[in-house]
Amino acid sequence: LRRTALARAIRGSSSIEGFHVELDDADAALAGGEPLGVDQRTFAEIRSHRQALGYVLAMCTDAHFCLDASAPRTIHVLTGSRDLSKGPGRHHEPDAYVHCERSEPIVCTGADPAVTPVSWTS
Repeated sequence: LRRTALARAIRGSSSIEGFHVELDDADAALAGGEPLGVDQRTFAEIRSHRQALGYVLAMCTDAHFCLDASAPRTIHVLTGSRDLSKGPGRHHEPDAYVHCERSEPIVCTGADPAVTPVSWTS
């Protein structure tokens, strides 16, 4: 169940960047396997999202971790470093969104960079 939940998280995260990922391929990336139904470029995307998820899971249990502006930017660099022209580590345009794959409504929109805090404290 845990691996399925992680595979779904990778699938959702990859979809934000425009990659359609089947659960089998996300699961293969988690297991360190080979792609089952996607090309190498898409599988590299899946692996980078696995790496970012690993970062989040490692940091959430670290008593010395400080959630500041560098944390989401680090995650974005981990997921977007294959294409530096997209500016990984920078804020998305305000029209970035996440939608429910079953019913298609937008469930989350990107924050306006002008009002996004530059740091948080835990």
